[in-house]
Amino acid sequence: MTATPTGEPAAVGGIAPLAKRTTVCAYDRAVTGTTAALPRKRRTIDDQAEELDALLAAADVPTPRVLVGSSFGGFVVAHTARNHRRGVGGVVLLDVSAGNAELTAKQAPEAAWDHPANVERVDSFHAERTMAKDRRSLGGLPVMVVTADGGQSDERDQQFWKRLSSNFTQVVLAGGHDIYDDDPPRRGDADPEDCRRCQLTREEGGEPLSCARAVASRTGRRARRSRRAARPAHRRTGSARAGAGSAGRRGRPESARP
Repeated sequence: MTATPTGEPAAVGGIAPLAKRTTVCAYDRAVTGTTAALPRKRRTIDDQAEELDALLAAADVPTPRVLVGSSFGGFVVAHTARNHRRGVGGVVLLDVSAGNAELTAKQAPEAAWDHPANVERVDSFHAERTMAKDRRSLGGLPVMVVTADGGQSDERDQQFWKRLSSNFTQVVLAGGHDIYDDDPPRRGDADPEDCRRCQLTREEGGEPLSCARAVASRTGRRARRSRRAARPAHRRTGSARAGAGSAGRRGRPESARP
């Protein structure tokens, strides 16, 4: 997990419930929180994925690991899972919009690596194009997308992530873009064990267990559409964690906010 540019931990409230069930590892991405400064040069999502993989290896975090990313953090964990697959047991994306290959500097000037607000110096245009064009699948690896009904994009947009896995599950929760803070009683549903149980229940012809609890009431859809119309052109950056546990156990990166 990364900290915000002020050094305050992002999504820290979501760690405690998970930590009661399994090992949870939180980290500060380069140039955030307590990490050291880097030379002023362009960085890419490839750098971020390599750094996360190297950190997990150096810390000897047990496998399988569940990578959880919020907002732009979802890009980082998806890219890490695709390029450093060994040891990854699942992926959870918290309100992560589809990649946008058409994003321009006029729409989102802060996405440029050398913009003063972009403290991580990450080329977000490159990240958007990479996510939009990358169609590599993780096979049957469990992937869950948690969509906020008042978040950055809607349920249909985030179905973009179906390309990640044939074992894909999506739930909609009431709340805003920081869904880990807005819906604390149910955010614990976003883990691969629930995905597994949900998939097994589907195969048996029953109602998906976690989805039955977690999917928000359709009455919130109208409010969601009105909020979505006012959302910023570029995604907010998010946090990332890496959770690890034994097989069958349940085990979430940030530039300046626009």
